[in-house]
Amino acid sequence: MNTDPSNTSNHKTGSGKKAPWTLKRAAALFAVILLVTMYLLAFVSAIFHFPGSAALLRISLALTVVLPLFLWILIWGIGFLTHKKNFASINLLNSNPEERRKMEEALARSGSPSEEAAGQDTEPESK
Repeated sequence: MNTDPSNTSNHKTGSGKKAPWTLKRAAALFAVILLVTMYLLAFVSAIFHFPGSAALLRISLALTVVLPLFLWILIWGIGFLTHKKNFASINLLNSNPEERRKMEEALARSGSPSEEAAGQDTEPESK
């Protein structure tokens, strides 16, 4: 078994070639490095009682939420503009066409749920 970390295989092709560095992979690596650096700076500044340590902690906590959200939007946008499906794709209605077809057939057999609900809630008018 080859445990050489430089010999990563490309799962799509199954070959022994290294996977190419894409914009998504580079952005994710940049985000990890930035977050780890911010955490270390906040930790070190808190240990040595630097004056801005509280602000640095708040910034690193904010980046913990904002940076992954920004990267998800970036990855989604790249996939949307290139018409490629990826893990950030939002395709709720067509994610499983077979299940959607079954659901539509079941709804067609039972009638529209909004019509049934509207018929049950009406009361005869009294004069």
